[in-house]
Amino acid sequence: MNIMIKKFLKLKLILLVLTSLLLVSCKNDNDTKEDHSNISTITITPKEVPTRGVSGYVLRPGQQLELIATAENRDNTTLDITKYVTWHSTFPEAVKMNGSTVVGMDIGEAEISARYNGIESSNSIQIEVTYGKIKNLRITPAITSISKTLPVQLNLTGVFDDHTTANISTRRWSSSNEDVASVSMTGLVTPRKVGEATITARKGGKKATAKITVTDAKLEKITIFPLKVITPLGQKSDLTAVGTLSDHTTLKINSSVTWKSTDEQIATVSNQGEITPKKVGKVNITATKDGISGTSQLEVLPAKIAKIMIEPGNKIKTPLGREIKFTVSGILTDGRKVENLVTTVRLLPTNAATMRHETGKPSVLVPVAPGEATVTATVDGHIATSTITITSEVLERITITSEENTTSVPLNKTLQLTAKGIFSNSNKPKDITNVAWDTTKYDVIALDNKGKVTPLKEGSADVIATKDSIQATVTITVEPEKIASISFKDKISYIVEGRPSMPLKVMGINDNGDQRPLKNTLTYSSSDPTIASVVSGQIRPKKPGIATISVMYTVISNEGKKRLLSDKMNITVLKTPMSKGFPCDGNNHEFDCLNPIRIKNDSIFTPTPEKLFFHKKAGDNTANSVKYGLEDNPLNSFYGTAVMYQDAEKWCETLNKIRHQYIDNWRLPTQDELLKFYEEFNYNNDLSSLIDKYHWPHGLAYQVESKDSDTTINLVNKTYRTSTNSPSTYYTSCISENESL
Repeated sequence: MNIMIKKFLKLKLILLVLTSLLLVSCKNDNDTKEDHSNISTITITPKEVPTRGVSGYVLRPGQQLELIATAENRDNTTLDITKYVTWHSTFPEAVKMNGSTVVGMDIGEAEISARYNGIESSNSIQIEVTYGKIKNLRITPAITSISKTLPVQLNLTGVFDDHTTANISTRRWSSSNEDVASVSMTGLVTPRKVGEATITARKGGKKATAKITVTDAKLEKITIFPLKVITPLGQKSDLTAVGTLSDHTTLKINSSVTWKSTDEQIATVSNQGEITPKKVGKVNITATKDGISGTSQLEVLPAKIAKIMIEPGNKIKTPLGREIKFTVSGILTDGRKVENLVTTVRLLPTNAATMRHETGKPSVLVPVAPGEATVTATVDGHIATSTITITSEVLERITITSEENTTSVPLNKTLQLTAKGIFSNSNKPKDITNVAWDTTKYDVIALDNKGKVTPLKEGSADVIATKDSIQATVTITVEPEKIASISFKDKISYIVEGRPSMPLKVMGINDNGDQRPLKNTLTYSSSDPTIASVVSGQIRPKKPGIATISVMYTVISNEGKKRLLSDKMNITVLKTPMSKGFPCDGNNHEFDCLNPIRIKNDSIFTPTPEKLFFHKKAGDNTANSVKYGLEDNPLNSFYGTAVMYQDAEKWCETLNKIRHQYIDNWRLPTQDELLKFYEEFNYNNDLSSLIDKYHWPHGLAYQVESKDSDTTINLVNKTYRTSTNSPSTYYTSCISENESL
């Protein structure tokens, strides 16, 4: 009963182990593929700095050097990709690559490089294979006698001046007695008859000898060591066949026997005794010669972990703010990779980082300050470490914004763009400098080095901001200029008959009230083309009179709808020019246009002012009393100012204040003074001289000095009156009797 219980427990244990291994295998089949799309450069370095037996990157034949391939990503992180790259040697006859291991084969030099996903390593490693300086030579194995039935392979070992040894090749083998034993160029000794012979090997001015006695001893027994081998899948093993001769001597006879596996589906064996496991199971390995055999028992177990690795690599660089998740992977003896082994990644003491652990989740390293940190993990006695270099914060991405929070700009405006950076240790955008600005279409927009966009024509263009190899792109759309209304710059204008054409100025006004001159796509019309017409944006005067000029401008909305904008202005075509500085608007020539007239008694009269001039000089308090008085016959007159009596008095006071014509006693004239002024100019019983020469308007009466504030005189019919109605407005002329003028 106890025996049955023990067998049951043993069977249960075996099933548990097999189930665990099966789960590991399934886990491997579902491994997630690492993302290597962000790699920018690849660097290769020795895993360990060569020391004993190697000077720099110099190897002896047979010596090895392990290499590591490290990828640097565009985000400045690093990754160990040794197992993924393809290695290349420029001279494999001298330097061969066995996976990531450099193997010295023969004298010579080679460059080693690596390639992955079309990316060539940024560096190469120069390997030189040389013997160095040989101190002495030895022939191995050290045998003294052999059987005439068993050939023996000899090797030449070099002892160098740095106290290292290595098997070296030579073709200079010789035998002192070829009748007893001959030797090939590779060192294979073939016994021929009983006797003695000295085998000599030479290399680099040195030689080694071995005295061999050939006997007629016969092979009596073969023993294979080890007698029992237990090995996991994927792990090769070497067997040694030892022959025992009739003279009680022993000899390694691996190359002289025939090796065989009783089940090659479980394991195979080479002609030199190397075992290659194929699947789990048990098998016998035999070595046979001359009917004599030896046997070794082999048990092949499921693959086990051969080494572990901390992912994402054993050398990592990361900036402040960028955490790293660690997992542990294993390489099984059969070469398969197992991800996410159950263990804890521990952080060695440091001030540069802390470690965060959560149940069921990968361990996370949190950078704290620039410096170095080391993490370690252990699985089934295998230890792995990873060194992390923590740098200052780095720029991760760029955002582009505009001052108006838009990516559209009309033709008549500019748009200021601003680039801000998102860094590894913060999600808050920060101002950045030294940004390179560029655009895909310089015919659509102009772009300066500060991100200012100036539209050139309608269309779209990408704007790219670059800093530290990080880029951001925004599409700028140039829209038609948005004009809300249009306006003639001058609402009233005068032009003399027969004079050159006068250009019209039309302003486009946008939603913000900004104005700019419009030149193209304007349509003009005249209310009376016989008085004035518009050709190519210029007024052509034809005959005296007044015409209204209209302008139209078409705008298209965002929805594609057309809308007509329009404005009007009046143009007066004069027969003769007005007084100097006409029109007397107070803007260009100030009071120069008020040319006084002297009559024979030395009295001086001023003409009535134009409305804008009066308004500017007399002050805003007269604004309500000022209006235009348009002459019935505009051909020989202009827009004069008609004011009430009290404002007429203020006007003369204004002239005194400014000492117009250096005179300070201007006043309103009396009726007699105005009539005398009229008589002097009434040569032909009309006012043509006064009107044509001095441009005095006469359609209304003139104010006169009177105790009655509404007394006037009409120069045309020489009548005056005192109004009893409400106050009215009339022309104003001021008089001075100053003789200094």
